[in-house]
Amino acid sequence: VGGGGTISSGEDLLYYEILRGVIPHTSAMLFNRNFIDKNKLEFQDGCLAGEDVEFRRKALCRAEKVKFIDDCLYIYVHHPGMTSNRNNYDKQKKNFRYECFLHAHERLLNYLMKYAKTEKTKYVAQNYLSPEIATMKFNLSARKNDLAEFMNLYQDENIIKDLKRAFKFFMLRHKPEIFFKAFMIYFFPKIYFKLRKW
Repeated sequence: VGGGGTISSGEDLLYYEILRGVIPHTSAMLFNRNFIDKNKLEFQDGCLAGEDVEFRRKALCRAEKVKFIDDCLYIYVHHPGMTSNRNNYDKQKKNFRYECFLHAHERLLNYLMKYAKTEKTKYVAQNYLSPEIATMKFNLSARKNDLAEFMNLYQDENIIKDLKRAFKFFMLRHKPEIFFKAFMIYFFPKIYFKLRKW
């Protein structure tokens, strides 16, 4: 990320990453080893998707400051056999990766609600991540073609409460796609299921 030595707080960058789409790739970041050890930060064992986002956002939550430099110190090379290539997976493996991504978001939300230093960060985490997690749960059950699970989620008051957060937070502000997914699930659940099932 360009910035010529610009210094910011970790939570400020976390806020902009979540709401504004400013996404520094985890592999393009350097972390102080003492900082990692002190805060017991690590990648989730067995998680095949979303583990980098989870780790990065947890680190930003705990960082007092971050510094940007203009130098390009990392090059990401794509090749056909790489594990992140979606074409290398059948439906079952894709669903497993999606489930990993969902669980990474759930762990992240719990972490931010526990360790975020400011109420602003907790507010953003609760009102952005909760609706996204809720829509992902519905998506996963649809991807598995499990209408019973989908409708059980629809009967869960806590899931619906999280889904409704999207109505106030997204419609006129950030990430409108979450609002539209939540809207469709809430008002037209069976239509949404048919659109999302594999």
